[in-house]
Amino acid sequence: MLDPNLLNSQQLSSIGNIVTTGLRLYFLRFKPYLRMAIMAHLWLLIPIYGWAKFCSRSALLAQLSFYDLVQSPEQTASLQQQVKEHGWSVLITNLLILLMAIAVAFIALILIIFLIGVIIALAPIIFSVSLPSLSEPDPANPVAEPISLAIGLGGNLLWIVAALSFYMRYFVVELPLSLECNYKPTRAIKRCHNLTKGSSFFIFGVIAIVFALTCPLSYLVANIFGFRLLRLVLQALQLDFLARQIIGYTFLVTFSLFLNAITMPFWQATKAVLYYSLRSRREGFDLQFRHVD
Repeated sequence: MLDPNLLNSQQLSSIGNIVTTGLRLYFLRFKPYLRMAIMAHLWLLIPIYGWAKFCSRSALLAQLSFYDLVQSPEQTASLQQQVKEHGWSVLITNLLILLMAIAVAFIALILIIFLIGVIIALAPIIFSVSLPSLSEPDPANPVAEPISLAIGLGGNLLWIVAALSFYMRYFVVELPLSLECNYKPTRAIKRCHNLTKGSSFFIFGVIAIVFALTCPLSYLVANIFGFRLLRLVLQALQLDFLARQIIGYTFLVTFSLFLNAITMPFWQATKAVLYYSLRSRREGFDLQFRHVD
């Protein structure tokens, strides 16, 4: 049962409470959410149409988690029908965000290359060393190699920061799309951009904790059970190289989809809680929660 004292505007301003509430929602509806997540990942195997199904079911998990938080007459059946009617809007929204991400990444890459070029050009003045090559060490300038390495690492770090900053701004886009914008992609993207303004570090904290909870578990399960089991099965079957490759890739794809399906409801439930928190922080948004057994 969710603690009603936890679900208020002040408590949900805490990153830890957002993740904790998302985790409780995840276990609250574990079996039905897991079934939905598995079906969503199976749809990924079918291009275009299946991808739209995956996106719609992913959005549905976030919506259901949100309605588990708040008292609402919405039922699962009506939500599923609504998502079926607007499933393509969810896919289009994600494609638009992907195109925007590619554009941002390209611009960031150009700016980083330009910045690195400026630093290399000014290196003889700033560091009293020349950097003729970033890939080949210069024995005459022993300081040049660590400086070149630092420049390369700094450029990669800036690119990662730019990518994360963009991702955080549209992390919860499925919820404004369905709850506020009547499945209008451009309006939902703009709404999400405004809603997350000034909350990048807050959102990053939530994402980092959820990632820290899910990634190591998936990695350990995949390495300890998945790959070892696959190796034992292939050795026992004693098949030729082509058959081993087919069975191996099929197993790895299936196993990866299953692991992602296990963690997907947790991510979507956390999105729902984060969305509520963002609206509370920015707009004084307040909802009456219902107790969930």
